[in-house]
Amino acid sequence: MDLIERLLRGTVDLEYKDLNDRAVDATKRFLLDTFGVCAAAFTSPEAQVVSRTVHKWGGAPESTPWFTGEKVPAPSAALMNGTLVHSKEFDCIHPAGIHPMSSITAATLAVAEQTGGVSGKEFLAAMAMGVDLACRVGRGCKRGLVFYRPATCGAFGAVYGGSRLAGLDRERTLDALGVMYSQISGTLQSHSEGVLVNTMQPAFAARSAVVATNLAAEGMMGPRGLLEGLYGYYRLFEGGDYDAERPLDGLGSTFEIEHLAYKPYCTGRLANGGVEAALKVRAEHGLDPADVKGVKVTVPELSMRLVGRPAVKGGMTPQSARLCLQYCVAVALLHGDVWISHFEAEGLANDAIYDLASRVEVVKDPNNDDPQAMVPLYLDVYTGNGAIHEELQVLKGSPESPLTQEEAMVKFRRGWDHTGKLDPQGADRLVALIDRLEDVEDIAELTSILTLA
Repeated sequence: MDLIERLLRGTVDLEYKDLNDRAVDATKRFLLDTFGVCAAAFTSPEAQVVSRTVHKWGGAPESTPWFTGEKVPAPSAALMNGTLVHSKEFDCIHPAGIHPMSSITAATLAVAEQTGGVSGKEFLAAMAMGVDLACRVGRGCKRGLVFYRPATCGAFGAVYGGSRLAGLDRERTLDALGVMYSQISGTLQSHSEGVLVNTMQPAFAARSAVVATNLAAEGMMGPRGLLEGLYGYYRLFEGGDYDAERPLDGLGSTFEIEHLAYKPYCTGRLANGGVEAALKVRAEHGLDPADVKGVKVTVPELSMRLVGRPAVKGGMTPQSARLCLQYCVAVALLHGDVWISHFEAEGLANDAIYDLASRVEVVKDPNNDDPQAMVPLYLDVYTGNGAIHEELQVLKGSPESPLTQEEAMVKFRRGWDHTGKLDPQGADRLVALIDRLEDVEDIAELTSILTLA
């Protein structure tokens, strides 16, 4: 029996009442975080490109593209909304390197609207268990990122969440997962080049999940050896380097959504540590950026490979800058803040950022051979008065160093207000609704807020 069937067998009969309080609370918190991130992104260039394309396609008005109001076919809504979630590199992350809320929220809410009559409890359960499946698949991976797990692993959870709300039984859900696997994609090439389509990779997973769910509901059959088959996920996408038992630990009793981490800064997660350390040094030592002679950031191999790229004026896109540790550390030291605007046109043209970034050296930690490690991180800042050392063993936003409720709300509100186009009272309504989501009779009450915001 393939591992995917063992994972489904342990969760397919679970309902909202089987979730513990921690899982319910985490699902609500990260839904709010997700919508705040989307609010900051709906006017972005990539969002506008996808919106124009989707509206050219046309089709049945089934599901809501958030912050627009005009319904489109469910797969198209999933594509649009998945792009929003990942647009600013600000969405939450799991230790396995997965951004589960991007693909899963987009697909699950699109199917909920398409199906109709889905309650808040049903939606919360589908979200929590979709995240659980995606992250458990990711937990089985042992090597560092080669394919883009936010898309590849996220797709499993997106199908599972949607299939639950579409009323598919265990066999049809397996078919839906198999149909999705025939579409699965997500590489690191766009991440490496820092191009905008990287923001869409989880969105492609969301769209394929809705398509797969719809096809399976109509009788399309899919393969079963999705994880351990001859050409299954672990062999084909992860080089056969996997642990089949780790995904089963605590299955049905603990939920991976409890292990998600907030991103306190709108950069790749592997750059968050450098930002955190730089902000701490600046605040605690009253550091004047003009006094900085040099900076050394010592990071694990994965960080060196994915965010160790150089900051080059004239050669940076918003996406490549968010994935450039040199640039992000320079912004933190220069401004004492790292926000979306620092990665837009004015920020990318700021000579002072590149001047400081040229003094930031990123080096690989020779003592850390864990291919998936994000920490420890060491920051050394050299000034005319000597050196300042800072190190991180955990990243801010993780369950071990969580954002406070106030910090999470500040992030949400700042994202909501970023474009200046949304009604602040819409944020109040959304906060109140998510707080009582388990009592909502029809999830359309949620999408109406996202429409009228």
